[in-house]
Amino acid sequence: MEEYVGCEGWALIAIADTAALDVWKREEQANGTLTAEALANRGDQVYGALQDGLRGLEERCREREREPRGILHSFYRSSDANQAAQQAAATRIWANAARIYLAVVTLGWQPQHPTIRESAGEVLRLLQQPEDPAILRSSVWPFCVAGCVADASREQEFRDLATASGSLQFFGLVGESLRILEHVWNRRGEPSVEWNLATCFRIMGAPVLLL
Repeated sequence: MEEYVGCEGWALIAIADTAALDVWKREEQANGTLTAEALANRGDQVYGALQDGLRGLEERCREREREPRGILHSFYRSSDANQAAQQAAATRIWANAARIYLAVVTLGWQPQHPTIRESAGEVLRLLQQPEDPAILRSSVWPFCVAGCVADASREQEFRDLATASGSLQFFGLVGESLRILEHVWNRRGEPSVEWNLATCFRIMGAPVLLL
């Protein structure tokens, strides 16, 4: 999975841990035993792992920038450096989407919450970087997660990203993701809907796997 999406494994582990937390939360709610303190404590553990992962990523990026580079070294290492930069960008995208997912699970559906809003903005900013326009193909899940909670004023930016992917906006997971977002945006604010990411991903009638 790490090789397929191009990001470091700790970000994917955080997403898996958040999914497990969501299952636990629903079971506790069904049993009438859920407490805010227990949910917060479990969420803090996942959040801490995410923050540690992001700090470690930034430290490694700074170390690579400080490495002395001779002419021959730069020639032979340029492809490795580009690959490392692409992996770092992908990891940031998935980690920020994981922060959104965790915040929705622990706080509920609050798109205007600073953590959710800032993380969604960061996912969008990273996907808009021109260095690797193909990164959207391996970041469809973060694209959709961020789009689901995005402010209405930023909807067109998500459409533009999908348009820039060419034929992928009509076929494959990019197009499927954009169709999910359009349905979510059209129904935004409906009081009868119990909003969460699972609701968003099955808003067209059946859950969609965007991997």
